[in-house]
Amino acid sequence: MLDDKDVAKRLRQAMDETGVSNAKLATNLDMSLQAIGGWLKTGKIARDRLPGIRAALGISIDWLLTGQGSMRLSDTESLLTPQQREVLNLFESLTDRQQKDFLESMREAKRKNEELYFELKSKYEQDQRLTKKKSSKPNASQERRSGKERRRNVQEVDFERRSGLDRRKDKGVILGPGESIEDFFRDEIKKRDDGDDGPTK
Repeated sequence: MLDDKDVAKRLRQAMDETGVSNAKLATNLDMSLQAIGGWLKTGKIARDRLPGIRAALGISIDWLLTGQGSMRLSDTESLLTPQQREVLNLFESLTDRQQKDFLESMREAKRKNEELYFELKSKYEQDQRLTKKKSSKPNASQERRSGKERRRNVQEVDFERRSGLDRRKDKGVILGPGESIEDFFRDEIKKRDDGDDGPTK
């Protein structure tokens, strides 16, 4: 427990300059107005309350206790988020042994997070490669359809070659119900042999 009226004066100065009232400080620290009033009269502040004062007012604890240095936190400290300040305040309230254990646990958590990140990244990249490989390879149904089309084209070209017809010169071929391409060419051959080329214009 601190007992220094100079501490009380510096606390009042910090509250005035930061525009924090007794009621607001009491709310931020979850304390009563009477307790804040007692601090401002006697400077009797429990050490475990110092991190909260530091966060609420944005002031240096060293300055509050000794009057040395700058009252305001450094530019780097002032940019901290409320959560970061809370972690820093909690850390400062720990014993030396607890601080070492805390740092070790944080390093271990960081190491595990990095391992998990690289594991997930590797799995994602592998899945992407497999997906790309599958998309570039035709499936079985596509291969069967492609094979049938190639065989049909070969048969038609061979039939045309043997029959002396060139279907590429035709603008279009319309087959009747149940009529195959072979039936069509047979009719064409018969017409040619009979000299019937259809009606002339």
